[in-house]
Amino acid sequence: MSTQVLPGRWPTSTRLGRVRLAAGYGLLLAVVPYAALKVAWLSGSPVGIPAGSPARTEFGVANAITLALDLAVVVVALALTHRWGQRLPAWTVLLPAWVGTGFLIPVVGQVAVGFGYGLLTSGRLVDLENGLVDGPTYTLVYASFAAQGLLLTLCFVLYARVRWASVLDRETALRPTVERIYTTLPRTLAGAGAAAALLVGGARLYQAVAAPDSWRAEPWTFYTRVTQGVEGLLAVAAAVGVLALAYGASRVRTAHGVVFAWTGSAVLFSWGMFVTVAAVSRAPLSEGITPPAAVVSLVSLLAGLVVALAGVLTLGRLPGRPAA
Repeated sequence: MSTQVLPGRWPTSTRLGRVRLAAGYGLLLAVVPYAALKVAWLSGSPVGIPAGSPARTEFGVANAITLALDLAVVVVALALTHRWGQRLPAWTVLLPAWVGTGFLIPVVGQVAVGFGYGLLTSGRLVDLENGLVDGPTYTLVYASFAAQGLLLTLCFVLYARVRWASVLDRETALRPTVERIYTTLPRTLAGAGAAAALLVGGARLYQAVAAPDSWRAEPWTFYTRVTQGVEGLLAVAAAVGVLALAYGASRVRTAHGVVFAWTGSAVLFSWGMFVTVAAVSRAPLSEGITPPAAVVSLVSLLAGLVVALAGVLTLGRLPGRPAA
């Protein structure tokens, strides 16, 4: 079913409008548990933190930063949900939504696998010893993150469907020879970004199944290997998506390539940036970042940037032929 889009207005489908509202305000509700915990911790409450955990004394700045980031999700949710968000400059919506997607989407896979594993092995969703916070708090936090990841993605998909429908409905296709000069840079960047993404993906998948303990400051666990596996698969998705966009895979809708490139590049950049900044700034617990992890994270950050840039340049040069 096609949806007519008028500048500055809702799509004519009232059902789509209701779904956008439900997703947006659902995202706001998903933020509440995590934000409430952060406010409590910044106020000095030890709720959910075991005695002796460094989270009681060393995470004040980190808690303030992560609370600010979660409140930014609230602003993004409102922009993606309401009509005024359609009138904002594109980058003011794209950048925070992209970074937020990168941080949150991997948690969806981690929660699905990790909670299932916990139930099968211990009868509890989370079975951790000597964690920074206690088991129920981990459960609350990660369930909140997973819900935020799913709902943020849904909000952005619906927002993009309204604002950029004419672009997303096209099929990727090779440019005519006369315009080859305009595709050289995007394709070069796409190839470089895909190669870097595949390197990161390969390294993370190796860590998921076979990397030795020397790659980590602490022994590998099921949960840490699942995290690497999820991020590795998303890195591969970034490579597939950007190559499909830049090289015009036959009968591939632009939207499909965008989903892979958007999500994968966001994860590459966000978590690569997080670990790199933590290592450089010597943040709490950063001494646990080993040289292999630091190298993989730096390459991940750069790969995410290059894939995203290649995607943006490619979308600006797609031919105007809509998909059948």
